[in-house]
Amino acid sequence: MKGKGQIILAILLSVAVLGYTVYNYVNGRTDLWIMMSAFLIVGLPLINSIRLLIEEIRKKS
Repeated sequence: MKGKGQIILAILLSVAVLGYTVYNYVNGRTDLWIMMSAFLIVGLPLINSIRLLIEEIRKKS
């Protein structure tokens, strides 16, 4: 991914997926294991995207 805009979009989409997963868990549509799996599968790339965004910001400054 190039540019801060694409990284920010990826972060927002990841947060939206995690939010939707939590919403479904609270309403009883999913169980704890699915929610934890989603946090693992989506959370690790989210952390990497945040790291890339921080590097982009530091590189521009």
